Amino acid sequence: MDEESDIFPTGQLINQYHDHGHNFTPDGWSPIPASVRPLREAHEPSRHTSSWKRAYIPGLVKHRLRLLVAVAVAVIMFCFSLSDTALHTSPASPWAKETTEDKETIVPTLELKVERLVQKHRVDLNRSLVGALSPWQTASAWVTSRQIIPDFAPRLGAILGALAKGEVTQANINTAGTQLKLTLELEGQQMVVFKPMFYERSTFLALAGKLGRDRHNAEIASFHLSRILNIRRVPLAVGRLLNLRGEVIPVATQSLMETFYVKDGRDCFYGACRHCTELSGVCTNQKLLEGVVILWLPPEITLSKVRHPWRLDFKTAILNNFGNPYYDEVAILAPLQDCCMLRMSTWNSLQLLRDGVLSRVLKEVLRSDPIHPVLIDSHFLALDRRLKKVFQELDTCVQTTGLDNVLVDDGL
Repeated sequence: MDEESDIFPTGQLINQYHDHGHNFTPDGWSPIPASVRPLREAHEPSRHTSSWKRAYIPGLVKHRLRLLVAVAVAVIMFCFSLSDTALHTSPASPWAKETTEDKETIVPTLELKVERLVQKHRVDLNRSLVGALSPWQTASAWVTSRQIIPDFAPRLGAILGALAKGEVTQANINTAGTQLKLTLELEGQQMVVFKPMFYERSTFLALAGKLGRDRHNAEIASFHLSRILNIRRVPLAVGRLLNLRGEVIPVATQSLMETFYVKDGRDCFYGACRHCTELSGVCTNQKLLEGVVILWLPPEITLSKVRHPWRLDFKTAILNNFGNPYYDEVAILAPLQDCCMLRMSTWNSLQLLRDGVLSRVLKEVLRSDPIHPVLIDSHFLALDRRLKKVFQELDTCVQTTGLDNVLVDDGL
């Protein structure tokens, strides 16, 4: 075999020179006489034509075989890819998203989602309030029949800062409810509620009935959680360290002063409530009392009392002060289990918080609170676990009644 035949397939080489008006002879390539070309174009048989076909056709067949093999391999690989996708896409959940993204694609997406949500909900308590309105006037103007704060509230940090640092001008007992709390008046004649700390972050209870006390840090976490869930109906709350001798006692009412006492060198008080006694009082730690300040709603806002339709379910449930991260009370899901209905806006918010996004966002948002850390790691893990249980209940509803009957378009 000569050098040229090693480089070009025989059929392709001969075809190329025929196309340019050349003929192959024992002495090499030579131009085809003009008198011969019309005979070729008329397809008259010749010994050379037969030889050309014998050289060209095997090459063409080989070329087409290679093409067929390549197509066959591509089809087989495509089928395997479909099979692999089917194996990795579980149809168990009607909410499952069909995706072929690998982990390298998903991780940056989650990171970006967390970053955007944190940027939206993080607050700066050192921010100054610009404008003629006071912090209390600004917060009052936010309140409507459907929300306490708006979705976009850049002034929130300044208001929370005023709650955490504002001067206490009066302190009084609060007799409402079963829990110990104070009514404080801050500068600017703004009324707030102060709930003191009773339990450490890592103290877990599993008490029957109503023996547990309110957790001050739960009020803070609930407020920011409502913002992240886009519900925004929880009163503004922020942590605060009160100096009883320097901030409260000088402006305390006589009725409150009568409940103060000293124990082991620490200042204590027990206030006035249904279960308040000297034995149930709270005391300072290094002259400071940790707690939460909750902003009162504007006086012109009136609340209607509605009997909770699932109150019996909650009454029979074991109350553990919702501070035990290792126990999930499923009775709280009774409305979802019975009605199998959810607002579309709530569903959209929950979708953004899947795959651990909820705990990561809330953890970052709570870092700015004066009593940070507000929660411990086991509490954040419990949030993600409980969110999964919400989705499990939704899956059951969809399988039972259909997607269109579960999600309600609320136009939000």
